[in-house]
Amino acid sequence: MIPKQICAYQRDDFIVYVCFSLDGKLVASGGHDNKIKIYDIKKEQEIFTYHHDCVDCVCFSSDGNLVVSGSKDKVKVYDIKKQKGWEYNHARTSDVCFSLDGK
Repeated sequence: MIPKQICAYQRDDFIVYVCFSLDGKLVASGGHDNKIKIYDIKKEQEIFTYHHDCVDCVCFSSDGNLVVSGSKDKVKVYDIKKQKGWEYNHARTSDVCFSLDGK
């Protein structure tokens, strides 16, 4: 069976991490171009880009409204609808996640 390509997105450098929202509507990618990009799969368009250091990990909240990312010295949380972010100083972060209940 040959996999079907559902969409293709251009990035400026290596992608390190990719994560799908639980509803399968969005995909986030982060990497060496120091950006997190969030795409709407059905519309095949970028809906949000946020500047970051080299991104080591990305995860959606269970409702798909927030994205958290980690890098060498920061953890950042982004509200996709408000297009607003918060950052926290932290040691190198290689994995991030939300609990399923959002708490």
